[in-house]
Amino acid sequence: MLYLDLPLRICFWRVLRRSLLRQTRPDMADRCVERFDLDFYRYVLTFSRDHRPQIERLLTDCTIHRLSSPKEARAFLSSLSR
Repeated sequence: MLYLDLPLRICFWRVLRRSLLRQTRPDMADRCVERFDLDFYRYVLTFSRDHRPQIERLLTDCTIHRLSSPKEARAFLSSLSR
């Protein structure tokens, strides 16, 4: 199991940048508009406190590769291509 666990500052910056530039994530379907509202910002800001513990409890029986930075994610992806 691969667990991408980026810090809040990175996640929130990326959300804020997408909202300011009116971009959508590349994995979203065509004509699917990403909504940036206060509820979404609140979800991002409180994710670690409200949702991460539940996710981590569900993952206790799995072998987890936890990546906590973009640098770690790039290194992991690079190791797969070797």
